Amino acid sequence: MMLLDLLQRRLRVKVIALIAGILIVGFGLLVILNIGREAQVLVDANHETARLLAASILGSIQSGMLQARPDVIRRLVQDLRSELKDVRRLDVYRANGVEAFSDLETLNRVNQLAKLDPEVVKRIYRMHREPGERISHPLFTRAVETITSQETYESLDGGRVLTLFRPLENRKRCQACHGEDHRVRGVVRITLGVEKLDAELRAARNRQIVIAALTILGVAATVVVFLGRVVLEPIARVAAAARRVGAGDFDVRVATVSRDEIGDLGRVINDMADHLKAARADLEARNAELATTLHSLRESMEKVALLEQVKGELAKFRVMPSSRPPCRASRSRWRRLSCSSRSRASWPSSCPSP
Repeated sequence: MMLLDLLQRRLRVKVIALIAGILIVGFGLLVILNIGREAQVLVDANHETARLLAASILGSIQSGMLQARPDVIRRLVQDLRSELKDVRRLDVYRANGVEAFSDLETLNRVNQLAKLDPEVVKRIYRMHREPGERISHPLFTRAVETITSQETYESLDGGRVLTLFRPLENRKRCQACHGEDHRVRGVVRITLGVEKLDAELRAARNRQIVIAALTILGVAATVVVFLGRVVLEPIARVAAAARRVGAGDFDVRVATVSRDEIGDLGRVINDMADHLKAARADLEARNAELATTLHSLRESMEKVALLEQVKGELAKFRVMPSSRPPCRASRSRWRRLSCSSRSRASWPSSCPSP
């Protein structure tokens, strides 16, 4: 609630909030796009490495098969499992899903079509064991049916792995030993751990987030400082001057340096203060003139009242004409009343001093 009230009252907070929102949204989208693009590059590079490794393993297996040396292939598979740390699984399956180079089914068939070296046959017999679990993976079936490589990410032992299925085609050089009734001899399954890839993806994501955060802070700070000096502080000065003018201080002036809208507003405030000051001076002069006129009017009214009083006094002493001259006392009183009705400035010398 306090933050909302502060947001409603402070222009600086509004500007900072707006800038922060725009930067977060803009750079957030940019970071998401960059993370996705960089992740795709890393994934593609990892796929390429996995394909090269699978092609190398597949070539070695095919070379051993062409030499009719399944014992060499089996030893090669065992060595690769132990030496390559990223290899989680490396298996060769016949087209029917049974593990190859384990039982003697293929050996007996090949030995019938092409007589093998007895020493090789003995070594293979000594390596005989029961086949492992039969594979029934959908991508294995697809690789056999389409004779195309298949790839997928899956979980293994609580971790994420990349599994590749590479078909072993029944080429013309292989048909002398295996016959021509099938197109695919088997499938090589290679499972690679992607811990390094995941670590690189996390590092790339964290790096992008840190760069975006620092960029947002830097840009926001720069924009806020710039707006504070160029916009907010001049507006604050104009507002302070307007408040002082509203309080009656018409001598205040806004320092106008820029020629932008804020400078125009400051000059308008200054012109308004000048006009208000001139209007107040004119009003004070008119008030003084009115006070003088009112004072003169009061004096005139007092004179009129005094004349009315004199008139009343004269009415009391009005007498009928007679042959007798007025007495001295009457003449003296008449002179005083006549002189009192005149102003002091025009007091005649014949009037007695009051």
